[in-house]
Amino acid sequence: MRARGVAWRALWPVWVPAVAFLVLNLAAYGWLSGKNVGRQAQIRADVERLEARVEHLRKVQATAAAERGAVVQLNADLQNLYGNVFGSLSERLTGILRGVGDATRQAGLHPEQFRYSAKRDQKLKLVAFGVQFAVTGRYEQIKQMLAALQASPELLIIDQVSIGGESGTVSNQLEVAVHLTTYLASADEQLLKQLTGGLEASGGGNVGD
Repeated sequence: MRARGVAWRALWPVWVPAVAFLVLNLAAYGWLSGKNVGRQAQIRADVERLEARVEHLRKVQATAAAERGAVVQLNADLQNLYGNVFGSLSERLTGILRGVGDATRQAGLHPEQFRYSAKRDQKLKLVAFGVQFAVTGRYEQIKQMLAALQASPELLIIDQVSIGGESGTVSNQLEVAVHLTTYLASADEQLLKQLTGGLEASGGGNVGD
């Protein structure tokens, strides 16, 4: 036993560096392992944060796509509104006069003294086209005519209703002047000139004009 101990002591230049190297390696491994665990946790947190960011961006993208679709639909609706509802004077004039004619005919009234006017509405960027006419009839007929005008698909707005007649006359007949307005997306200048003399002017016409 003593000889073996002497041998170990004699070989210390060999085994002491080996043991020291092993201890250093174990310490380094432990340090690196701890560092790697912390690094893995950091990487995991970064990945989770990036995944949350990606999910948020996906939602933003979906919302943006939906909003773009809504804008496209809105533009289509506006085009339909301007083209089919407002339209041009040449396209709508017949329908406007037909709407007035149907409303008065259903009420048993005969319109006269048609006058037209036109002016540009800068705020709406449309042309306000006015139609004025007069009728004579009973109160029930007038009320029926006004209700039919309001229900017209031609978007006729009743601006003014004036009741006239000779003072002191006793009659169940009312003389009523009606002013209507509709809006146009565009108006042919030549046609406007024929009807009104041009924008901001007015002119006369017959029922068949």
